[in-house]
Amino acid sequence: MRRWWIGSWEIKPCGSNWWHEARRMSTLCTRCSINSDRDLTGIESSLASWQNIFTTTRRSSEQCSRNWRRTERFRIGYWRGCVGSRNRIESGTSHGDENVSASSSEHWSGDLVRQVTMLVVVAVLVNYPWERLQSPLYVHPGRAGIPWWLCLAASLADGLFVVAIFGVGWIALGRRRWFEQPGIEGYIVMLISGVAISVGVEWTTVHVLRWWTYGEQMPLVPIVNIGLVPLTQMLVLPPLIFRGVAVVSRYVDSMRAKACGQ
Repeated sequence: MRRWWIGSWEIKPCGSNWWHEARRMSTLCTRCSINSDRDLTGIESSLASWQNIFTTTRRSSEQCSRNWRRTERFRIGYWRGCVGSRNRIESGTSHGDENVSASSSEHWSGDLVRQVTMLVVVAVLVNYPWERLQSPLYVHPGRAGIPWWLCLAASLADGLFVVAIFGVGWIALGRRRWFEQPGIEGYIVMLISGVAISVGVEWTTVHVLRWWTYGEQMPLVPIVNIGLVPLTQMLVLPPLIFRGVAVVSRYVDSMRAKACGQ
C-alpha cells in the first residue's frame, strides 16, 4: 500500500476521502506556520520595546549624573569665592573630603588676607588727616615741625595698631568677623585696646625714646602725662574704621553673590 507523508504526519488513504484529509492537514500546517510567525513578530516587538526602555533609562541616568557633577562643581566654586559661605560641603568619599577641606582653607585664608588688607588701607586713609592736623601739637628735635612723611609713617603704624585690635577682639570674642556685629563686648575691646596702645606708644616715643616732645598747646592727661589728642585718636577712630570695613565687606560680598548667581 502506498503511503503519503505531510511533514511528520503519515496520511493513510481511506477511500475517496484521503485527498480531503491531505488538504485539511496541509491547511493546519499553514495556519500553524502563520501563528508561529505572528508569535515571533510579537516577541521581536516586545524585545524592541524593552530595548527602547533600557536605552531611555540609561540616557536619563547619564544626564542625571552629568547634572550632579555640574552641580557639585558649582557648589565648590561657590564655596571658594562667591559669598564666603562658611558651611562645609560634605562628600561621600575621602578624596572629596580632602578637596572640600582644601578649598575651605584656601577661602578662609583668602578672606582673612582681604579683611586685614582692607583694615590697613582704611586705617591709613582715616588716620593720615588726623596725624597732619595734630602735627603742630608736637615738636621735633631741633624745634622743627613734623614733616608729612613722618605723619604718613605714623598713619601706617596706626594701621598696624588697628590690626592688633582686630586680633585682640578675635581672641577675646572667638569670632573672626566680630567687628561686623561687635555689640557691647566688641566696643569694650576696642576702647580698652585703644587706651592700652595709645598710652604705651605715647609714653615710649615721648618719655623713653624722646623722638619728639609735646608742644605748649598739647593738652595732657593727668597721672600718665601723655597727650589727650592722640589718646582720643585711638578711642574714636578704630570704631569708625571697623564700621567702615564692615560696610564695605558686606557690599563686596553682596556684589560677588549677585555675580555668582548670574
